[in-house]
Amino acid sequence: MPAQQESKVRLPTHGQMAWPTLEVLRQLNRSATNKEIEAAVADKLNLSAEQRGWMRGNTTRSWLSYRLTWSRTLLRSMGAIQNDAPTYWSVTDVGRTVTREDIQQVIDGMLAEFVKKSKAKQAELDALKRSRSGHAPRRNESAPR
Repeated sequence: MPAQQESKVRLPTHGQMAWPTLEVLRQLNRSATNKEIEAAVADKLNLSAEQRGWMRGNTTRSWLSYRLTWSRTLLRSMGAIQNDAPTYWSVTDVGRTVTREDIQQVIDGMLAEFVKKSKAKQAELDALKRSRSGHAPRRNESAPR
């Protein structure tokens, strides 16, 4: 696919694909391969051939495959799915009760933690810049921890 067309291709985020991934594994009710999961999620989301085939840079991996890897990682971190063998996944007892809202709460928590850490890192960088330039912290600024 030409580079200028890549920006026109849109895919759901890995967070948005987590629930359909879990639904697919629940419906299969057995261990499934990455390829089986990818095809079933793509069908469930009615993804076009272009969306399915959008390649990630100069690799042999599609963006769909890449994002679904992160979807599975998210679900595994929640205890909703397990890796039975290389490239094989199945739903756990926890995964049978997880809701779409549960997944969204985990994503929201991860984003909040990311923002918190980013702000703390920026405060550290700002303090370092001031110390290198010889400026003392402003009165209402606290020193980085």
